[in-house]
Amino acid sequence: MKVALRSLTILIVSVFLTTAAQAREAVPIINYENQLVAKPLTIDQVKQAIVTAAAMNSWTITKGPTENSVTATLVVRNKHTVIVNITYSKENFSVVYAGSINMKYQPNAGTGIIHPFYNKWTRDLVDTIQANLERS
Repeated sequence: MKVALRSLTILIVSVFLTTAAQAREAVPIINYENQLVAKPLTIDQVKQAIVTAAAMNSWTITKGPTENSVTATLVVRNKHTVIVNITYSKENFSVVYAGSINMKYQPNAGTGIIHPFYNKWTRDLVDTIQANLERS
């Protein structure tokens, strides 16, 4: 009887822990607009820093919707997809939400809300872009 009760208790606790880990609340989307390029670089150097940073963080790059822009896509475990548009100039760059799949996105006043990992993954991308710009 004790063994059965202990097993049932472990099962119940495991279910609650798993549910809590999966049930992250959606948070406001953070866009990184007008991030400064700290030193004089050419437009090609800025683009290369972005493309390299994307590759370092497992994002894929395609042609963007406008001149001096790229679209970056991150697919995580073939389950979650995040898409951002990155515009750039010699002076600054911006990383802005463009779409997602299976990330709990909901339109909300302004930019919308999304799974908190979106903000982590885009922050990591922005940090790597900044580091690459400093090394250029």
